[in-house]
This record gives sequence, C-alpha cells and structure tokens, in this order.
Amino acid sequence: MAEEQLSEYEKARLARIEENKRMLVALGIEEASSQCRHKTPAASKSKARAGPPPLSDVQRAALARAEQWLERFECWLRGECSRANADKVMERVSELVSGRGVALKGGVEPAYLGRAVSISDDLVALKEHATAAYGALDNGGWHLRHPIGKLIKFQQVLFSSGGGGATSEAASSSDDLESGGGTPSSSSGAAAGWLVEGAAVEVEMDEEGLRGSRYGATFLGFADEARRVARLQYTHLTAEEGGEERQLERLVEEAPCARLRPSPPAILGWSSRLRPGVQCELWHEDGWWEVVVYEKRRPPKPRGGPAQFEVYSETYGEVEATVGAGRLRPRLVLVHGREWLALAPFGFKCAVGAAEHVFSRAEAEAEAAADKAAEEAAAEAASGAAAGAKTKKKKTTTKKRPRGEAEAGEEGAKAAEAPSGLPKAGSLRLHLLTALCAGLSDRSAIVGWVGQRASGRFGEGSASRGDAVTTLGKEKSMRVPLWRQEGALYALTAAGREAARRGGIPLGGQRKRQKKGE
Repeated sequence: MAEEQLSEYEKARLARIEENKRMLVALGIEEASSQCRHKTPAASKSKARAGPPPLSDVQRAALARAEQWLERFECWLRGECSRANADKVMERVSELVSGRGVALKGGVEPAYLGRAVSISDDLVALKEHATAAYGALDNGGWHLRHPIGKLIKFQQVLFSSGGGGATSEAASSSDDLESGGGTPSSSSGAAAGWLVEGAAVEVEMDEEGLRGSRYGATFLGFADEARRVARLQYTHLTAEEGGEERQLERLVEEAPCARLRPSPPAILGWSSRLRPGVQCELWHEDGWWEVVVYEKRRPPKPRGGPAQFEVYSETYGEVEATVGAGRLRPRLVLVHGREWLALAPFGFKCAVGAAEHVFSRAEAEAEAAADKAAEEAAAEAASGAAAGAKTKKKKTTTKKRPRGEAEAGEEGAKAAEAPSGLPKAGSLRLHLLTALCAGLSDRSAIVGWVGQRASGRFGEGSASRGDAVTTLGKEKSMRVPLWRQEGALYALTAAGREAARRGGIPLGGQRKRQKKGE
C-alpha cells in the first residue's frame, strides 16, 4: 500500500521502528541481515472504498458545459458493467434526468418528481438524501443509490477528461469520451488518428432543416493551420456549377472537425430488436436521420418477406417512411476513438475501420434469404403483370368504350377523391385542421395552439406533442390530404378548405408561407 494512504500515526510508528533498528545495529546487538521485516500495514477497507474526494462546487459548475453528457455516460457505463445492469441503470437515470421521477414500491409518488437531475448537481448529497428519505423503499439501493453512484463515478471521469471544459490541459490531451458524433476535441483542435486525407467520414449537419442529420463525405485535408477546420467533398450532396450547361458537381465545402466522425460499418442481423419506441437512424434523402420506430409491420404469411418498419422523426415531421431494415441502422456513438457502441437496446461494440459488423449471424442469413425471396417474388409478379397487360390489350382492342360511359367513370373517380367531410369529432386531426383554418402555418405555433385550446390534449389526455407532430407529418399519406407540408410550414389544401366549409369551420387569413432558405 502506498505511503500516502497511511495515517500520520502509522507513518510515525514506522519511522520509530526504523530508528530502533539502526540503533540495534550500531550497538552490535543485532545484525541488519537478521532483522525482521515487518509487513507494511494496508489501509483499511473503508479507506480503500472511499475513492477520490467529491468534486467542489466550482468543478461541478464546469461540468454544466458538457454536451451530450447522457449519451457519453451510457458509452462509459456499458464498458463498466453487464448489459442487463446497464439497461436498468440507464432506465433509472433517464427518469431522474427527465424529471419524471423514479417510482418506488410503496411510495406515494415517484421519488424526485419534478426535479431534473444534471451531471453538474451535488450527486453525493443527492445519494445521501436518497438513503435517508427513501432507504426503506429503494429495493436494496437498485432504484436510486446504485444509479446515482454510477453518476458520481462518471462525474469524476468526465471532469478528469476535461469533458466539461474544466481544465484546458485535460481537454487537450483527452479523446477517451467522445460525444454522439465521436469527433476530435474541439477545444484543442487536435486531429484524431482516423482523420487522414482521403478518409471516408460522416458530417453532422448544422443548417436549418438539416440539423442533426449526417451525410457522407471524403476528407480532403485541413483548411487552417490549427487543424480545427476540415475541407470536405460530399458523397451525395451536389452543387450547380458551370454556365449554361449547369452541370451538377459534388459539393466541396469546409466544416469544423468537431462535427466529423469516421464512417460507421454496415450492421447486419440486428432488426429483431426493433420495436415501437426504439431510436434508430433512417437513410433519407442521401443522409442518415435520427428517427423513432412507430410500428412494425409483418407481411402476410402466405406471401412472406421481410418485416417493414414505420418510422418518423420527432424533430422533422416530414421525415417519415415505411421501410425495411436495409434502410435503417442503430444509433452509434464513438468510444475512445477506437470502437463503436450501439445505443440501447442493442449495446454491441465493433472496431473503427470495420466494413461491416454482424450482430446475429443467424438473423443476418435469415434476412438475406427473405430479401432474396422478396426480390424473386417481385420479379415474378412484374413478369406476370406484363404478360397480363399484353393479354388484356389484345382483348380490349376489339371493343371501344362508349363516350358517355367513360365520362361517367371519370366523374365517379372524382367523387371518390372528394372529401367526405371533417375528421372524426374530438380527434387530434380535427384540432390540427381547426388550427390551420385559424391562420396558423408554423409547426410549433400549430402544436401550441392545439395544446392550449384542445382541453386535456397534452395534459392528462392520451395525446402528446409528439402525437401532434406525427399526425401533422402523416397527413400527406392520407388518401385525401387536408393540408400540405413544406419543411416546418403547413397550409390547407383545396380538400381541406372544402372540408372546413362543409363543417362550418371559419377560415382565417392563412399566413403566407416562406420558401425554405428565404
């Protein structure tokens, strides 16, 4: 045990023993070689468990500047304990951070309801309070004391790594805990080892309407001497160049290195864990966008084929789709600059630089077989449809349809497309239509209007703000949409105005929508 872990009394006692030994040797009473060697006493177990001293108020305040600390905490946590342990801790910590509180068996209301815990809080005092106030209800500490203890340990890790901007020296030399982007340290500008000329990277976009999405690019080099800004050529984004020919060239621009990360591997055999509420990423408009699974659809048994997933973005209502697992991937974060970690409920790790990672080989083989069967079925159906169209053409060439019958058919089709009236009374769709009729066009204004005027919609009722955003975005998939969307702006369609007129909803002056980028 190191000397600095001994008490002052123990240090003085050892010094007296050594002095007595020297005196015995000097008097010739005992030789140095025959003297007993006493084992250095170890520090008590309580001292060994004590760990480093708690952070001061100033040190904790520095952690308030830490970005995406909850994701970084999950990265660290999954390297410290088992998957089951990490899943339970993340569930409790998410409840503490959100302010929802932790439900305790026998408790009147959730513990710490309405208090949003932060990494800059005095977590040691919080743990002591949890022990005193909820000790009997804490299920042996697993609901409060254990997760808070993990947060206390991460406080030390985050501060020592300079993650909160606490010490410039630590921040400049640390890349062990990287954020969701897994990027080089923005405080030092030091380039990560993977950031070399010609490397395939992903860029986190920061423009309005694209913020948070990631697009592939090639790293061309640094644009400044401090190596903080990178010069990139995007893989799919293009720019119009040239004179009259207006040729499309791949876009070249500069971006901060802090928004770069290596290109992640392709993930195979992972879709069985996709279920409603799981966060993942969608390949959309040549980039990866963060989405949430809304519903899992299985194809009819006789037909078979891979499952389809209905996903949507909580940020951008227009980003939604029903796709197969091939257009989705888990949310991945970079850990220590050397390996990828898939966030819950996946939790697997894979090395940086790998082309692909197989989560479940059996599932990957099953997915490949299902995709092949679906392709063969589609090809067979297309071949059969072409043959049927050819046969039908031969049969119908001998008989012309009377003009009056054709006009009647067109009128019937138009009647089928005509709006049948207002949405169901009391439905969220009806409230949104009413907000649009009142002249609102911005998403946040519409959702706020509905929350204020539709009693209980966002309170004790079943709907939430996320439901309102989802309903706004899904309107375009309706057979007769009542409004259309452009970015975060919405406007009534002709069918929507007609439905409002029939239902007696007054039409206010719809605000003029601005085009994206103006």
